[in-house]
Amino acid sequence: MNYIYGTCSPGGRSINLPASSGYSVTNLLISHVSMHDSETLMSLMNLSNSTIEYSKFYNNSAGDPAVCHPNVAQTSNTNNITFRYNEVHDWAVEGIMLMWTPNSNWFIYGNLWHDGLGGRSGNTHRVIESQYGANGPVLLYNNTFSNIWSGVMTANGGSWSSGSQGRNNIYWNMGGGPALPDEANNYTGTTNPFKSSTDFHLKAALPGATLTSTYNTDLDGATRGADGTWDIGAFEYISGISPDPAPSPPKTLRTR
Repeated sequence: MNYIYGTCSPGGRSINLPASSGYSVTNLLISHVSMHDSETLMSLMNLSNSTIEYSKFYNNSAGDPAVCHPNVAQTSNTNNITFRYNEVHDWAVEGIMLMWTPNSNWFIYGNLWHDGLGGRSGNTHRVIESQYGANGPVLLYNNTFSNIWSGVMTANGGSWSSGSQGRNNIYWNMGGGPALPDEANNYTGTTNPFKSSTDFHLKAALPGATLTSTYNTDLDGATRGADGTWDIGAFEYISGISPDPAPSPPKTLRTR
């Protein structure tokens, strides 16, 4: 795993794709990296047909928040972007900030977002936000959101394009929950569905909707629905995996 980090100074960015006229990037792959300690971890402008996967993003507020405006990702003029199988934690203010439209066809699935700075009542951090016009469609499938101020929201005249939808997401201990135009099969209950405060695997099955094969792998690489039930959240429930009780040792052993 590679580590990418910078500073929290005005404009400090770990990855910076500029918004210059005539500038564009396509087929970018960001994979298996750990990115942290910048004001904005990713500034994604004029980007298309790209994937961000299997990475960790955290601590995008390494300095004075009065000086910096922290973002996990800020975007402009993006299209066909996949954000999958990532873990995001301990971030401030914006998660994925879709702004300066158009930002279209974002596929966000199989991710774990947890413990934003300050927890549920923290410093107004959020997972994904639409600003300055209609963004999307955004497909938000089988993600886990836990201990966060707000999940999905709009601001500054933002809205969600037709076709934006959420399926099979867990919203646990959230200040604000589902907000896409079409949300279904999500978990917003009052019973903690996880094995522990640090283990976000399910402690019991949580059946959701069966989706297409594009989305049938979980954050661990397990196949969804292999036991006949496609579960909600970033992790498919698989009975018997630690910390479930281990099987009893054999009662009869032969020695030679």
